[in-house]
Amino acid sequence: PRFGFAFDPLGNGKMARRGGYGISYLNIGNNNSSLIANPPYNYTVSLQNVLLDDPSGGTPNVPRPVSLNAYDPNFKRPLIQSWSLTVQREMPGRMLVSAGYVGTRVTNSEVWIDMNSVDFLHPSGYSYDPRINAGYNSNFIRPYQGYASITEFTSGASSNYHSLQTTFQRRFADTLAGQGSDN
Repeated sequence: PRFGFAFDPLGNGKMARRGGYGISYLNIGNNNSSLIANPPYNYTVSLQNVLLDDPSGGTPNVPRPVSLNAYDPNFKRPLIQSWSLTVQREMPGRMLVSAGYVGTRVTNSEVWIDMNSVDFLHPSGYSYDPRINAGYNSNFIRPYQGYASITEFTSGASSNYHSLQTTFQRRFADTLAGQGSDN
């Protein structure tokens, strides 16, 4: 839903006040499709050294740990609230000035968390220093071995934006104008 208004408080066409407020919801986008990539629905096998006359004769790549995607069961749809209030005034000498306030608030913004990220600081049962163990397979020190990343889509981040926006415009002739803005 959105609401907006504009009016001339003096009624002479030289001043305008405008404002509005709106609420919108973000779709979770194509992230739902990432759940389709979870096994057993999708598993890609790559072949190397394939001859065109015998594609099945190639060498398969070594299977890597599987990555998984999941949604938090308490996921909340992200909400965006936007508002503005602007005053514009025509001044003598072909000048136009305006000042406005613009604000936005986002709640329940989407956050991606890797639930199976490697803990380099406290690997259980291992003395791990990535500078020394450069050839070490980090998948051995993941919390859930046998899996690569386990990405959970959750909500909870928020942000606020506030801005004072000013504009000065001077018309020099019917076809020439100069303008300056500050946000």
